Amino acid sequence: MTPLQTPNLITGPMAVVALAVTLMATIALTSTPANAFGRPAPDYSSGYVTAHSLNGNGTLTAAVRPAARGGWQFRTPGGNWQDCEGDCAVTLRNKVLDFWDNNATRSYPGRGITLGITY
Repeated sequence: MTPLQTPNLITGPMAVVALAVTLMATIALTSTPANAFGRPAPDYSSGYVTAHSLNGNGTLTAAVRPAARGGWQFRTPGGNWQDCEGDCAVTLRNKVLDFWDNNATRSYPGRGITLGITY
């Protein structure tokens, strides 16, 4: 091998593919879920989050805190801490304010249980 030869160098179309894969991996690893779609990261510096019901069940403000494994948690009216699934306001609304509206007609096949709540 002469000094001008470089071993293990990818050339041609494979070089373009390798560069594209490297760039996509870099972008994916440096983007957080909040800003991956151009949205700003949530600001919970006040320590509270407010959710508004989509079904006329009112408004609820809950305390928020950083979770031990990253992300955030909100406190339910019963005092338990729940992990936020992305946006804490949306999770609070789905798990507390609109829970029964979202799950009222869900059935459980094979168990003979149907939550057939009608309004």
